[in-house]
Amino acid sequence: MTPRTERGTGRVAASTTRSLTWLARTKYGGRCRQCSAYIPAGTSAWWSPRTHALICTSCGPARSAAPTNATRDRKADGGAIEATDSAQGRWQRLVSYLRACVTAEAAGELAAHDDTSRWAVLGLGEERLVCGTADTILLTDELRSRFARLRPGEVLRYGWPVLAIPDRKGRLRLAPILVTDLAPPESDATSVGATEDEPYLNPGLLGADQIEPEAAEQLSALVVDGLPFGDIAAMSKLATAITQVVDDAAPAMDPRNLGSDVPGQPGVYNVAVVVQAESSVMTRSLLEELADLEHREDWRTTAAAHLVGLGPTPSTPPKRSLAASPLPLNDSQERVVDELRQSPLTVVTGPPGTGKSQVVVAAVSNAWLDDETVLLASTNNAAVDVATERATEVASPLLVRTGNKTFRDGLAGAIGTVLAEARSATRDEPAARRELALAAGARRELLAVIQRRQDLLASITRSSLAAEDASRRA
Repeated sequence: MTPRTERGTGRVAASTTRSLTWLARTKYGGRCRQCSAYIPAGTSAWWSPRTHALICTSCGPARSAAPTNATRDRKADGGAIEATDSAQGRWQRLVSYLRACVTAEAAGELAAHDDTSRWAVLGLGEERLVCGTADTILLTDELRSRFARLRPGEVLRYGWPVLAIPDRKGRLRLAPILVTDLAPPESDATSVGATEDEPYLNPGLLGADQIEPEAAEQLSALVVDGLPFGDIAAMSKLATAITQVVDDAAPAMDPRNLGSDVPGQPGVYNVAVVVQAESSVMTRSLLEELADLEHREDWRTTAAAHLVGLGPTPSTPPKRSLAASPLPLNDSQERVVDELRQSPLTVVTGPPGTGKSQVVVAAVSNAWLDDETVLLASTNNAAVDVATERATEVASPLLVRTGNKTFRDGLAGAIGTVLAEARSATRDEPAARRELALAAGARRELLAVIQRRQDLLASITRSSLAAEDASRRA
């Protein structure tokens, strides 16, 4: 349905304002439904949750109908940041983009409708776990068998209601909308409860292929203040509002009278299901942290400021050239390590086998010599393991490994070993630093001689080529 317009004009009538949402800054560009003018990303516009149409400010209701605080960004502490702050705006767009990437990746977890080994409708009759009117549901034989089939890293996710939506290849996918993960039951249990205190909006739904960006933004806005957990009437109303954002023909969701089937057709269904899925604890935690970061201002005094072209002014004088190279480095690796010592933010890329682990160890070693501390972090455990092993070749206490439970449990012992080695050390550190300084000075002199030799060879080559060219012209 296209929003009604005033007769004789292209402007949407003010009486339809209640069906439109004011967006201070659109995340994505698009064309106005009324006049077809292009609306660039980051500009103000109206949006219809029912038709998913963008309406430009010229065709939309009078600007006075929009919320009075629409041009201001809210901080976590309740204060306000003017949207005209270009640096803050760039930061918010960057974090918002990262959130979109995370939610899009989460959409890959949606179960296929035709793969019934991964999901099942629960014939509960009434939904109480998501709504918060019960702490457990009956542990049926079906549920117990599905718990037994879970693979490492998987959970059994319970949710209501359910959106059936095709992916880009046309395969129908299931997205439970309000979800919670079920806790693995004891062997003699007769019921099963949730692992979280409250349910949450499925992150995979926000990144699903067929959910338009503005609709995803509207879904997020509906739950920004949390869920009315424990109030079944309010939960029913919220679930209905959510489903009508993605399908304006969706019926009201009634948790007291659940359906029993999800047919093979796109749509929204008033049923409760369980889905075998990857654990989303990290995804949800990351999204929560990004939502907090998006409205903070203290990023300006961190290395993150460089991501939006607003880095802090260095408070320390530049360091001298490379202090030490405990592992063999080539010229490019050495330049990288030197840049790491001089700049507050450095991005290093390279395919496997190009010596990035050696660069990491050299950077950590030089940070120690510069009386700095280092936190080495990665999304890849194997990468951290390799760097730690290489660092041990230099000095066992150079990096102290932590992370998963095994390493955390051994952390006290590792620190004890480091302290014991420090107490038993017989080398005089000031004397060792003097030796290092002398060696580094000699090395710089040698490099200078090599550079002068290269410059002379280059000059001789140029002179020789010039002489040959002059001879040919003569």
